[in-house]
Amino acid sequence: MKTTYFPCVRGTMGDWTYYVTVMGVGDLVRYVQFAEQVSPNNDLDSMLQRELTNRAKEIADYLRTNEQRFFGSLIVAALDGQPRFRPISFTESLLAGEGRVGLLQFDGTEQYYALDGQHRLAAFQIELRREPERYKDDQVSTIVICHAKDKEGLTRARRLFTTVNRYAKKTSPATHTAISEDDGVALVTRRLIREHALFRHRIKVMIVKNGKQKLATGNAMSAADRQYLMAIETFRKCNKDLLPDHQIGRASC
Repeated sequence: MKTTYFPCVRGTMGDWTYYVTVMGVGDLVRYVQFAEQVSPNNDLDSMLQRELTNRAKEIADYLRTNEQRFFGSLIVAALDGQPRFRPISFTESLLAGEGRVGLLQFDGTEQYYALDGQHRLAAFQIELRREPERYKDDQVSTIVICHAKDKEGLTRARRLFTTVNRYAKKTSPATHTAISEDDGVALVTRRLIREHALFRHRIKVMIVKNGKQKLATGNAMSAADRQYLMAIETFRKCNKDLLPDHQIGRASC
């Protein structure tokens, strides 16, 4: 496999050293494996993360149907090896901490796996088999770290995986209704509130908390809410029940 270089920035946080780079989708699929491929799940001590699920197909559907597709950074781990980083020197002192900008070398001899983002990786594999030309110019933000293959190294990797996912907070249903541009029911819900005189004044959308306006994220109604019929998320659930299934996802504003 040919040697490939990726521009990157080296950083540190706690006792981790990491490299932030971008990789073409083809390179990502070529070089990066799944955790169970580099560390088979033979027992509890060798498992690095959760198993793949059908979520990869859902993400592949998203990639296939969206021109405005975008992902957050994947975290890729180099197993039992140090990423080969080649710093770039500048003739002028343009950056504080020179030596952090450089090239990351991949030649196929490393064992890289998706520590966080395996379903996104699997989705790209599905899509590259289906229509590689569609993704020929797509680049994915990638954070590369490394850890040893011994017990301590695997423990560090598992801790990082669980920490990253533990503090990733899912969007609340009300927030999803307020900002989604791909959910037909959410679009219809917002349009009704925006354009229909009754719903504009009778659906609880905002509340005042500590002197600031905030989205009403709960479904419960209090005695002070006598002017409202229901909260925005309850209204969305009603619309979902009333809207024909074949129209869900096709609505537009």
